[in-house]
Amino acid sequence: MLTKDCGARHASLIALVMCVGLAATLSPAYAADAAAPAPVAQAAPESLSLDQAIATAIQYNPRVIQSEADLRAARALVTQTRAANSATANLQIVRTHVSDVPTFVLPVPAPPPQFVTFETVSLGRAQNTQGTLTIAKPLYTGGKIEAAVRQSRAGERAAGEGVRRTLQSLVTDVKQAYYAVLLTADLVKVAEQADTAAREHLRLAQAHFDAGTAPRFDVLRAEALVASTEQAVIQARNGLNLARAALNNAMGVAQDREFQLASTYTPPQPETALLQALVDQALKGRPEIAQIQAQVDAAGAAADVARANKRPTLGVAWVYNRVINTSALQVTSSTLAIQVSQNIFDGRQTSAAVAIARSQQESARALLEQTRQGIALQVRQAFLSINSAQERVAAAAKGVAQAEEAYRIATVRYNAGVSIGVEILDAQAALTAAGSDYARAAYDYNVAVAQLEFATGSWQPSQPSSPQVAPAAGKPAS
Repeated sequence: MLTKDCGARHASLIALVMCVGLAATLSPAYAADAAAPAPVAQAAPESLSLDQAIATAIQYNPRVIQSEADLRAARALVTQTRAANSATANLQIVRTHVSDVPTFVLPVPAPPPQFVTFETVSLGRAQNTQGTLTIAKPLYTGGKIEAAVRQSRAGERAAGEGVRRTLQSLVTDVKQAYYAVLLTADLVKVAEQADTAAREHLRLAQAHFDAGTAPRFDVLRAEALVASTEQAVIQARNGLNLARAALNNAMGVAQDREFQLASTYTPPQPETALLQALVDQALKGRPEIAQIQAQVDAAGAAADVARANKRPTLGVAWVYNRVINTSALQVTSSTLAIQVSQNIFDGRQTSAAVAIARSQQESARALLEQTRQGIALQVRQAFLSINSAQERVAAAAKGVAQAEEAYRIATVRYNAGVSIGVEILDAQAALTAAGSDYARAAYDYNVAVAQLEFATGSWQPSQPSSPQVAPAAGKPAS
């Protein structure tokens, strides 16, 4: 039932298209009476090179925006920890209201004949204002502030390396997505060429059958092949649409943006660098190494912060206090104080904090070694993949040439009536497979090169990024 409904809708769509085409051929007077709107010209897809795709992703991808925000937060934390060692000034003004003001009665001399009167005196006012200015400066904190600054600086370095790691990972993802569009576009061409060849073979088989020089079986096989190639074209075009959507997602732009790729595959080049040299370059250039090393340093500084809790602290403070708006009492005072503090017993909290920091530092060191080994493996895998892809590209190119010649010979033999239709079908299938193999080999080579660049940390941004949210429409800056 589903197939019949789809077929009915398909037939209706064809009929609608035919009606639209017929209406387009009618007289201008009929067209004016119909008042049909003029068709809107479709805008040409934007040209997009690989470098432009990378620049667009750096500008608009949310991952870059997030990593840049983390870096700004880390820098602000450094400023905050440094400020703990500077002098601070605090002004506090307190306005109070007293519901019941104490009073007492005093005898007051008076002129005769009374001589004495009594007057009620209040001790203060119902509303009072008090101002307090405090200026304080730590003199010695047992190295706690200095260790906290080292810890925050290590966090800033880790965040900076995190930005560089995000950029390198993003560039690799964009390259792979860009190459995937090139691959699927090549597969669409291969599928369309196979469909064109299948339809031509069907025409020839039908002509031979009509002439009585070929059996009905050849026509049926040709029709089945056309149906198969039609499905292959549909699947290939859908794969191309999915690859374009993935590229837009990697760049951080809207899914409805359309681009015309301007770059092509890089042809295979012989790898001149030695594997060990590439590994050494990766161990120096990968941001993960510096990032985890910063985590090791931060954990060591955290241990120093914890140890400082057992050391004495010394600080100085000057307090100026003034009570305003009182009738009986007008108090002004200033105090200079030096405070010494020593943690005598904290229930082993400091020891536990030091142990935690040391464990975190040991864990970070183990992670650093694990990362070094993983990076060396990534470099080796990418290096071997490049060599393998180079050989596959050369072999696939020969395979395409041989398949094209075999298909040509099979076509000539079939047209001459000295071979059966199965021979040309086999030759066509081999040609399609050879074209697909060549496209995938070229894709694998370029992806392997991109992975080697990522593994060695060789890509560096030409200028600091300025990430922002991508607009809904308009050409992205590149």
